[in-house]
Amino acid sequence: MRLITSGSKYIDIDAYAAMNAYSFLLNNLGVTAIPYSKARLNSSVVPTLGKIGSLVSDYNPKSEDEFVVLDVSNPKFISPEILNGKIAELIDHHFGFENYWFENFSGIAQIEKIGSICTIIFEKYIEYNKKEILTEEIAKLLVAGIIDNTLFLKADVTTERDRNAYAELSSFIAGGSDTFSIAYFKEFQDQLLLDFKNVILSDIKDLSNFDKLPAKAGQLVLWDEEELIENKMKIIFQSFEGESDWFLNVISLSLGKSYLISNRTQSILKLEKLFDIKFDNNVGVLDGFILRKEIIERAI
Repeated sequence: MRLITSGSKYIDIDAYAAMNAYSFLLNNLGVTAIPYSKARLNSSVVPTLGKIGSLVSDYNPKSEDEFVVLDVSNPKFISPEILNGKIAELIDHHFGFENYWFENFSGIAQIEKIGSICTIIFEKYIEYNKKEILTEEIAKLLVAGIIDNTLFLKADVTTERDRNAYAELSSFIAGGSDTFSIAYFKEFQDQLLLDFKNVILSDIKDLSNFDKLPAKAGQLVLWDEEELIENKMKIIFQSFEGESDWFLNVISLSLGKSYLISNRTQSILKLEKLFDIKFDNNVGVLDGFILRKEIIERAI
């Protein structure tokens, strides 16, 4: 049996969707496969999509089983159970560990620059001439993975392959993929706001090695930032109350802007200088959104 899996820390919608869609494809090709993981689902796997797919966590891998690892190539984030098992295939779009796999791995390693692993999995349906078996449910999962990882096809990581996959999957979704995509982001935002502080705390990066940036940086991706800016500022400040140098990057997909938020003078001065903007009431607005990793690149 093939166990389709991903990282050991958490499973996001790109990995979750890809694991379920690849398992579905392999089973239709006559290869017994299950989506297998003991990691937690993060907030990008919204309840609606959590009901479509599933992960098997209580299975005990057997010596004859093989693993397929998706959306991760850093050995640090792959459980020892998997690293010490039989890995038949690895598919990822994160770079830095190519040599590890090409030098120590006899299976198939596919690590390439693309916005979403779900795009690659969709392409495999085409490669095996199985596009006709796609269901609306599987198409929704794949679309969600693509739009989450590419910020609705607007992030710099987006490729033409991602755009083409998104367009083709649209035909399987009632009302079209744009209607579904907007509904996905709105549900994601609703879920995020239910546990707002913990969502912020779960994704704060240490940037203390970069002199031009605040030492700590959080990031949120929302459909519409209006409710957050108006009603959640106090919670944002509480989330960083122990930090002397921080900012939160809030991306609004509907408006196509980034809102840089901080209440620390030194942090605001660094960001104003880096982006040549002025903060107003602890908020600096950028015309066009920017990812945290792109902010780091700009600072470098």
